Amino acid sequence: MRIESELALPMPPEEAWRVLLDIPFMAPCIPGAELTDMPDERTCVGRIRVRFGPVRLSYSGSAILETVDPDGMRVDMSVFGRRGREHGEARARLTFLLSPSGEGTRVAIGADVAVGDSVARRVAAVVRGMTGEILQQFSARLCQRMADGRMPDPAPLRLAGPVFRSLAIRGTS
Repeated sequence: MRIESELALPMPPEEAWRVLLDIPFMAPCIPGAELTDMPDERTCVGRIRVRFGPVRLSYSGSAILETVDPDGMRVDMSVFGRRGREHGEARARLTFLLSPSGEGTRVAIGADVAVGDSVARRVAAVVRGMTGEILQQFSARLCQRMADGRMPDPAPLRLAGPVFRSLAIRGTS
């Protein structure tokens, strides 16, 4: 299933880039998500819980920043999640592309999603329809977090920057 959406952030692209790559800062803003570990600077481990009417889904898994291109302001990410021991899995390839938009930033998001269990496949159409609402909640939470005076720590990006650049140069995917 292909999902395309966009997100508007009220900050310049350079600041949005820094914020969105600070995973520990940004993760609590994703509705239903919990970051549990970061084994290295490009791998995140966590859980996400979503509810669609009476259906509740919970996945545990990981996300890997495959390509990070600071010059093109593009991130490619692979995501894998498992729903219980025998209930199925979901995989996604995500692309985030940042561009200036007036005083802020437009984040174009593309996702190729494959869901392996029957319950999740039945709610896939609902998921597609709710993507905009989930992104709006994320944007509102992120902006509120920054309005409250909490800003991402620039140090992790300074440390990770050369690694991200080498991933982009090598074209790791």
